[in-house]
Amino acid sequence: MGAGIHELAQLGNLSATARETAILTVGAHFGASFEQYAHERKAWSIGCLTKAQTEAIRRGEKPIADKGVNDEKGEKDMSIAWDVANALCTKRGPLEERLWQEAVVVLGPQGVMALVQYVGMYM
Repeated sequence: MGAGIHELAQLGNLSATARETAILTVGAHFGASFEQYAHERKAWSIGCLTKAQTEAIRRGEKPIADKGVNDEKGEKDMSIAWDVANALCTKRGPLEERLWQEAVVVLGPQGVMALVQYVGMYM
C-alpha cells in the first residue's frame, strides 16, 4: 500500500489541506481512531489544519476556515474535500453532478480523481 500512496500523492498535485481533510473525514465517518490520531497530528505538524478544524471533522461537522492558517485556496480545498469525502461516505452512488463540477473547478480534474482515490483507499 505504501507505494500506491506515494504514486497517488503525485497525481493531480492535491494539496495537503484537501488530502488531510478527506482522510480525516473518512476516519471520522468510520470511527477509525488510529487514522484520526495519526492524520490529525500530520495536519497540525505541516500547518494545514488547526486543532479546532480537526475537532470539527472528528464530530462529523464541516470545518470552518481559519484565516490565520487557511488562505483562500486552502479554504476552498478544505471545503470541497470535506463535501466530496462526506458525500462519498454517506450517500450511495456517484457524486451529484453539481458537486463533481464544483470540485473540478477547485481542484482540477486530476485533483478530483486523486481526492476520490484517497477517499476510496481510506474507506
